[in-house]
Amino acid sequence: VEYYHVQGSGLLCFTFIMSQNDNRTSESTLFVDHEDVRHCISVLTTDTTTTSERDNALMQLRAIFDKYLECPSLLDANLEEIISCLTKSARLQFHEKNSHTLSALYALSKVRGRKRIQRFFPHETRDVEPVFHALQNMTLNPSTSFDTGPQSWESAYVLWLWLEMLSLVPFDCAVLSSDAFVPSLIQMAKTHLSLAGPVRETAASCLASWLNRPDLNAELDSFLEWSHDILVQFQQSPANKNVMLVIGVMETLTRLLKCNTTNQMHFKMEPLWKTALNIAETNSTMILRKLFTKWFARMGCAYMPPRIAS
Repeated sequence: VEYYHVQGSGLLCFTFIMSQNDNRTSESTLFVDHEDVRHCISVLTTDTTTTSERDNALMQLRAIFDKYLECPSLLDANLEEIISCLTKSARLQFHEKNSHTLSALYALSKVRGRKRIQRFFPHETRDVEPVFHALQNMTLNPSTSFDTGPQSWESAYVLWLWLEMLSLVPFDCAVLSSDAFVPSLIQMAKTHLSLAGPVRETAASCLASWLNRPDLNAELDSFLEWSHDILVQFQQSPANKNVMLVIGVMETLTRLLKCNTTNQMHFKMEPLWKTALNIAETNSTMILRKLFTKWFARMGCAYMPPRIAS
């Protein structure tokens, strides 16, 4: 800063002199914790560290990311580097140690948003089965408020996100080594649709993305029939404790309409109209009413004629 007097006025004026290399206003500089984040990631991805050290590093990462909840875009300049380091470690071998890296990815997605971090996930065909088997072998344990280590549901959340990204890769499912991959994936997703929490949302989004693939038309028809049966059972006995499952089913159906790349999805969902209307008119659960409203709106938009650009 330069100070100078204006002659004859008695005023003190000043000017700011900034060098051409001054980056104090850039996002990369405002992310002041990037060195601490690198250190924590190094601890999480090193095999020689103890479980206690990884727990402490994970706790520190959560605290750092939470500081940027009000302005998460400050993380963008370092986002690819962070996700690349964590996913590279997870790809080497999906075992118990990597639950820390997956929990770190969840902490990042909580701040920056799952869609933003998802685009940086590895998306090669060879990743499909390892990611699926890691999710398949996972046991979801209830979280505890005093546990500062990795939570199994956080790992499941991230693995569903990863599988959703892999569903967009253009390959034929017939090239996979296991013929039971698709049925097992759909069955596991159906199980997770009844969970309460973020895992249900990512499972529904992932399932919808896979069912929208052109090589899974038969599986899509089978899922829609199963969904109709679930809705009919709930309509006949709304107090049967299946509210979470119905919520998961509706989340999947609304997502199917959103990411549909053809104009046939709304025709396939026509048998659901009457049952959905009856449930929406009689059920007072706020989340269900919101999902039914979203489903009705997207179904209505699908029937509207396309607008031709002039």
